[in-house]
Amino acid sequence: MASVLTKVIANFATQITSNITAGGVTASIASNLDKEGNVIASGKYGFTLNQGKSNEQHFICDLSGTSITNVQGVDHSGDLSTGFLKDARINDEIKITDYSNLLRIVEILSGSKALDGGTPIKYDAAPALTDPRQIPDKAYTDAALASKAGVADNNVFTGNNTFLGANQFNQSPTVPNPIGANDAVNLATLLATAMGSVLIFQGFQSFQVKYDILGRIDNVYDSIAQKTFFMRYRTDNDFVPFMVSTADNFWLLNYDVDGVLLTSNKN
Repeated sequence: MASVLTKVIANFATQITSNITAGGVTASIASNLDKEGNVIASGKYGFTLNQGKSNEQHFICDLSGTSITNVQGVDHSGDLSTGFLKDARINDEIKITDYSNLLRIVEILSGSKALDGGTPIKYDAAPALTDPRQIPDKAYTDAALASKAGVADNNVFTGNNTFLGANQFNQSPTVPNPIGANDAVNLATLLATAMGSVLIFQGFQSFQVKYDILGRIDNVYDSIAQKTFFMRYRTDNDFVPFMVSTADNFWLLNYDVDGVLLTSNKN
């Protein structure tokens, strides 16, 4: 809003010192002193020329000393155009007006114009906010978000959280050992189930997993020990492994009646 508002001086009036024509963008005034004899500060002002006459017009401009530049005419609807809207003659009366300011304020408060992002409005002190429709300030918002999750922060989520849509991890998440049927399975649990004993894969620091055409684990190659562990599956259930073997050993996998892995016996 600050970019469209002008300075305001009470009851300032003087005369123009030369003829002006419609479309012109410069002029000069006889005096830049207010009624108390103070010099008017340079800046953007709104003026009315020949108020109450047939050639009355409003404009905003830059005033420096007694020189007027960058004139923009303001019609009675508030629309701006470059230059004076009408002709005027030397010694015609000119007054500072708040018309353009009132118009812009009304437009902003009614929602038809936006606030100026370059010069944000602010409170004179921390606001006493009690209504959910009151506008908070930056300090209030920062305090409210201080304990919330940050995009680039290390966050801890508690409770039951649901992530919807396509979610992608830039690095593998760490998950605990699964308990429920729908829990995520970590690598340790996967290999323990496949191999039947933690001791089998305890030394796996670098390995490769190969799958068969059914999507099952066919074998796991231990790159450190340079040993391959082959999976063998039951004939009555193609996806339940019953043996893990290497070139010189094999392990038989034992299940209970509910299909839960009990033990693995090295042979």
